[in-house]
Amino acid sequence: MACCSLIITSSIIVLLSLTLCIGLVVFLPQNPKFYVTDASLSQFDYTNKTIQYSMALNITIRNPSMKFTYDYTAIEGNAFYLDQRFSTQNVSVWKPPYVNKGGKSFSMHTVFRGQQVLNLSDTQISLFNKEKDNGSYAIVMRFILFLDKLDAKVFCGLKVPLAANNGSANRFKNTKCKFVK
Repeated sequence: MACCSLIITSSIIVLLSLTLCIGLVVFLPQNPKFYVTDASLSQFDYTNKTIQYSMALNITIRNPSMKFTYDYTAIEGNAFYLDQRFSTQNVSVWKPPYVNKGGKSFSMHTVFRGQQVLNLSDTQISLFNKEKDNGSYAIVMRFILFLDKLDAKVFCGLKVPLAANNGSANRFKNTKCKFVK
């Protein structure tokens, strides 16, 4: 009889533990998954300490939480080249707030275009010329997600090809970005 009650008690404990684990996975919020699915430069020139640029990005954000909803009020994009910011803009394409329901994804397209003074050192200019010859540039994107109750940062290290070189081997690779609180 004691053996039977021990088996029943152990079974109940295992069942409760399993239920708790499944509940945590389903009901606890997870960070959004942020991807840059395509990127290209139609212009990226550096002359007289000024960068002129036109960069198109396709972005996909997925909510992996099945029961949790994210309410975005805005998304700000900051573009950096050689640790210097050359562009900042609102990349939101909707009227706020945008509700990203559990298990759903949404995509957006944005273009960063303009010119900005950058003080590059001789070493950095040499690196710029090398990347120009290779047909793609190392650009870091930092996105700030303005959510209903908090702000979150996302970093993406991109290798962005110059559109004029699309016939070459330099094709953009889908990039998963890092979510940083």
